[in-house]
Amino acid sequence: MGIRLTDADFQLIKTLVATPGVPGRESLVAEVIKNSLPKTGWEIHVDPIGNLTARKPGPGKKILFLAHMDEVGLIVQRIKPDGFLKIERLGGISQHALIGSSLDLWTDHGRLDALVGSEAAHLTNGNPNACSNQDFFIDIGCSSKEEVLSLGVKIGDALTWKSDLCFLAGRRIRGKALDNRLGCFALIKLANLLANEDINMDLTLGFVVQEESMILEAAPVVNQVKPDVVIGVDGTLPFDTPDVEGQQSEINLGKGTCIKLMDAIRGKLAYLPNWELTKAIIQFMDDQALPYQPEIVTGLSTAVSLVPLMNKGIKTAALSLPIRYHHSAVEVADLNDLENLIHLMQLIVENDLVK
Repeated sequence: MGIRLTDADFQLIKTLVATPGVPGRESLVAEVIKNSLPKTGWEIHVDPIGNLTARKPGPGKKILFLAHMDEVGLIVQRIKPDGFLKIERLGGISQHALIGSSLDLWTDHGRLDALVGSEAAHLTNGNPNACSNQDFFIDIGCSSKEEVLSLGVKIGDALTWKSDLCFLAGRRIRGKALDNRLGCFALIKLANLLANEDINMDLTLGFVVQEESMILEAAPVVNQVKPDVVIGVDGTLPFDTPDVEGQQSEINLGKGTCIKLMDAIRGKLAYLPNWELTKAIIQFMDDQALPYQPEIVTGLSTAVSLVPLMNKGIKTAALSLPIRYHHSAVEVADLNDLENLIHLMQLIVENDLVK
């Protein structure tokens, strides 16, 4: 029997998405996750840089599931005399989606509304020039640096897309940070599903920091857990919209969990999973008639990318959730895919597939 998400599940997803957590500042997200995990049966640990792990001790091999907590965002680099803010990116936030967008500015005193300035269409002759990152400026309604400072804004404050999670048609949801708060939610749900079960493995769920800003973020968790097998859980790129249809793959929303065969950035920083483990998961999905999609994609990496090379070599596999419009304020995912992902992870654990 599969997984069916409840209203309480959706409220948790909404909370996870709304909680700010740019690279290096994931503590609020970690707190939500910690409070959502089972109260008994799991050993919770937070390391010095903020990685959260939940371990369910058991016999057999050490298995680690990995999902990252952080989201793309911006950081205040300079407060100008005229009250505008200059910014730098934290992670690969979509530059072409920034112009004219609404943001949340997070200060020590709370949240402020903010926006990215946009040149009036009347002045662009219908053909606005592409902006470099240095051209972006933030407007919070102030007329001077002094006014900005009086609101508690300072250099180093973070900005995120404004949170506006909602339902679309066909059990699809729209919002910021679905990459990878949905992966975090999937691990939380898995923990609760297994809370009262005896399992034939020593299972750890790892919620890691700084995936959007670097590629070594999983190293402290891997060094701590010393797993025999690692399974990554993250978002991936579907190619089912008019702008990118068929460019790299046939991955679509609503067609099931993706099983990663390769990803790469510019064809160089390539992740290749353990082939025998990946084939075993694919064979299991075929045998159980579970919907899935093979994934080969360039232009991204995930928290599991360098894990195969750690600790003298580690067997890895990677599961992905198709998410449209990555690193924008309007990421879109299908809840059917999310349910299938959670169900597959539960079956992997219960059937001890990670030999």
